[in-house]
Amino acid sequence: GVGVRPVRFNVRTPVGAGILQGALVTALDPAGPASQAGIRAGDALLAVSGHPVGDTSSLKKALSLGSANGSTEVTLLRDGEELTLDVALHPLA
Repeated sequence: GVGVRPVRFNVRTPVGAGILQGALVTALDPAGPASQAGIRAGDALLAVSGHPVGDTSSLKKALSLGSANGSTEVTLLRDGEELTLDVALHPLA
C-alpha cells in the first residue's frame, strides 16, 4: 500500500513556468510493489499509465485502469527530476 496526499508545485522550464499537480507519497509498505519498484516517501506521483494523478481518487482511478501485462508505468518527481518506473500491479483483496 501507499499513503498519499495532494500536492502542487510551481515549476520553471526553459519555455516558461507553470503549476504541476501530483500525489505526494507519505507512507509505503516496504514489502509492497511500489516500494519494490523504487518509489520512496517524498516522491510526487504525476501520472500512472499516462493518466494524470492529482489526488487520491485520481490515483485509484488510474491504478484501476491497470495494464494487460500486470505492470504499469508510474511517472514521478524526485528531487526536481522526473522519473518513470515500472510497477507490478497486484489484484486488490
